[in-house]
Amino acid sequence: PRSLLSSARPPLRALFVNEGALGTGVLGHLRLHEALTEHATGVELHAVQLPPMPRASRLAVRDVPGLAALDADLQPVRWHAVQGLRLRRALAHTRAVRPQVVCVNTHTIALFAQRPLARAPTVFMADASVWQWHAMGIWRTVRRHSRALIEPSLRRERRALEAAHLTLAATAWAADGLRAVAPAARIEVHHAGLDVERFRPAPRAPGDRVRVLFVGGRFSAQGGHALIDALAPRLGADVTLDVVTPDPVAARPGVRVHRLSGASPELVALYQQADLLCLPTRGDAAPWVVLEAMACATPVLATAIGGIPELVGDAGRLVPAGDQPALERALAELLADAAQREALGAAARARMERHYDVRRQAPRFVEVLRAAAGS
Repeated sequence: PRSLLSSARPPLRALFVNEGALGTGVLGHLRLHEALTEHATGVELHAVQLPPMPRASRLAVRDVPGLAALDADLQPVRWHAVQGLRLRRALAHTRAVRPQVVCVNTHTIALFAQRPLARAPTVFMADASVWQWHAMGIWRTVRRHSRALIEPSLRRERRALEAAHLTLAATAWAADGLRAVAPAARIEVHHAGLDVERFRPAPRAPGDRVRVLFVGGRFSAQGGHALIDALAPRLGADVTLDVVTPDPVAARPGVRVHRLSGASPELVALYQQADLLCLPTRGDAAPWVVLEAMACATPVLATAIGGIPELVGDAGRLVPAGDQPALERALAELLADAAQREALGAAARARMERHYDVRRQAPRFVEVLRAAAGS
């Protein structure tokens, strides 16, 4: 447990259960864990992360050959059921905590674990509804019957959202999707925020090439190949591309691949030295890499998908997902215009300080927990 300094009120005893990193593909949960455990003052916060999936769980949620291509193997429902079982086990090991309130990120791990959550008021955190995430089609092609086949998860999602004291949606886009699922649920927009003192601007070293940065755990789905294709004529000539990903990337001139964790100081340095972050993703809800770059005054070029337009606002450039010509045009314009990049970077840093500074966001999160607990 992490006991944090409080004001005159006694510390609130809260249990925070986080989904944790889902392999190497979804790593933002770890950044959220850092934000809450390090900055939620006035809370005796007992933080638990689900461990990596054991082999039996991975086998239970894997695609079924033949049926997966048709989106007919109920994989999302199996995933939610397995995560619910893992949440139940995690909660069983926290019985001695006796929390006044339980916070769960994300709400999807609780769809099949409602009973053990009934011991205390529950606050969910969410970046997308089940259907918003599935409808992006980044894991598999969405079929006409897809929604009907994941109906067991959708029904559970509605019940969970309506039973919770409150759900904090990372973006208004996510909130709209969650309200469509459960109109009677209590849902507010609140982002946990980022440590803008850790992610901050630094002088850029001079060089004869423009530096573009890509950070993504799902290299293909998040547009890594599309970015390389768009930059291909200039890579190794006047552009260097730094790629941070666990996925394999073919060696080629002008591309430097980094295997870094989200906590690595080298990652912060890459943000600070980049002239542009480019994330031409085909499927994301509220990617933390966008905020991390913005906090370092690094301009962002990304796709207008999920909650990204809200995160970026007018402090970056957006292109339609999957539109390669638009991506190439935007890259060419930004790489040729250092003044525009500098202006966007300054606007990005200012936007982070106004809307996503964890020192501003964390007190609101604590008040939500106190209200849920009646404290």
